[in-house]
Amino acid sequence: LGWGKTKEERIAEANRILDELGFKKGPDGVRVTPNGTRLSYKFIIQMAPLTTVRLRAAEAIVGYLKEIGIEISQYQPLFIMDYFMQAFLAPVKDWGFAEGTYGEYPEPWYNQVYSYLLPPVGLPQVLATGFDQTEPEICELISNLSRSALRRLKYEELAEDVKQIIRVYKDYIPTICLCFYPLWIWVYRTDRLTNWRPEIATKWGAFGYPQPMRPLIAHSLVPVSIGPPTAPPSETPPTAPPTAPPTAPPTAPPTVPAIPVEQIIIAAIIIVIVIAVAGYAAIKIKRKPTK
Repeated sequence: LGWGKTKEERIAEANRILDELGFKKGPDGVRVTPNGTRLSYKFIIQMAPLTTVRLRAAEAIVGYLKEIGIEISQYQPLFIMDYFMQAFLAPVKDWGFAEGTYGEYPEPWYNQVYSYLLPPVGLPQVLATGFDQTEPEICELISNLSRSALRRLKYEELAEDVKQIIRVYKDYIPTICLCFYPLWIWVYRTDRLTNWRPEIATKWGAFGYPQPMRPLIAHSLVPVSIGPPTAPPSETPPTAPPTAPPTAPPTAPPTVPAIPVEQIIIAAIIIVIVIAVAGYAAIKIKRKPTK
């Protein structure tokens, strides 16, 4: 598998294997199968997360493939859901290489290990092949290697278990690990950070990796120099000053009730009528002849 070899040694070994299979290089350097099919493929890549790292890794892989006579005719970066649709759900797979890794462990697809230890999550390719039903002894071998890999305390031993798994995978499913990511070891510094919450950190995430690999999500860490948040000390509430007895509000002078406008108009009409009648009576008396 090229583990522990230099790049030059790996390229030479790959060329030797392809030569022995009868894949001859054409005039343009691209190999051709014995039946005349060019080794030319489409390469799809999952863009996020770690977009820059993924692109550089993909560019390196494309260059290595070219050195051994395999052509990448189309290079297509995809968003996460578009990648999953093409890599797993498309009824017709038109790609030859697909790069979509998360970098937790050096295995071709993380669910291929975890699917034996947990209920299937995501889209494990192992269960999609059907060989778990036709060759149960192979499944038992992979299951034992998966459990062993996840219990390893040394990275070299973990990688050796995973290499054994990949040797089985290469004969049953078309998924091979092309590059190894370093395994991240998280050291929990209780002398530097407090407020660890191990009862949450033991839970499994949606993609199969344990939550301790995401400490800022699983914990509410606080530097020791600050200390965990504590409630302020309780204080006796201050005694309220004596209050003077309430005094009666000053009595407002009585207000004259307002007269409705209608009554004012009626009164004015009556006054006018009275004045008119009185004036008419005075005129009649003045004109009355005297004896």
